[in-house]
Amino acid sequence: MTAGLDEVAVVVGTERLEQAFGEELRDRMNPTRSPSPKRYRVQVAIQEFNIPLFVAPDGTYGRGNIRFTANFRLTRMEDGALIDTGSVTRMSSYAASETNAIYASHVAQQDARQRGIVELANDIALRVANRLNDASLQPIAERQVIEADPIVDLETQEDLNTLRNDQ
Repeated sequence: MTAGLDEVAVVVGTERLEQAFGEELRDRMNPTRSPSPKRYRVQVAIQEFNIPLFVAPDGTYGRGNIRFTANFRLTRMEDGALIDTGSVTRMSSYAASETNAIYASHVAQQDARQRGIVELANDIALRVANRLNDASLQPIAERQVIEADPIVDLETQEDLNTLRNDQ
C-alpha cells in the first residue's frame, strides 16, 4: 500500500476476535513481518453484533448478519500526537442450515466472521496508508476542522465560507 506502514505498531485487545483482527491488520501493514522501528501506533477496538434474520416460530433462523464496528486511533509515538481517528463499520452475511444442522450453521457463521474481519483490516490499513501519505501529516488538533454536510466536498475553510455566503 505504502512505504511506512511497517512503521505502524498495531495494538488490539486480548479477546479472540480482537486478536484475529490484529493479525489480519498486521498482515496488511507489514506482510513480510520485517523488523523496523515503530514511529506510529494504531489502537483498534472492535465490536461484533450478530443479527438473526428470518426468525421462524420455533426460534431458529435461516439467515444472519454480523455487523462489525472498529474504532481506531493513529498516534505518532515520539510526541503522542493524534494523527487520525475514526470508525469503520462492515456487515457480513451468512445462511444458517435449513435442516438446523448446528455444525453447518456454525461454519457459515465463522466464515462470515472471518470475511468481516478481513474487510475491516483492509479498510483501516487503507485509511492509515492514506493518512501517512498526507504530505503535511499534521496532528488532528492542528488541522482546520470544517463543519459541513459530508456530501459536500469542501477543501478549505474558504470553501465553507463561500458556501455559507451563497445560502
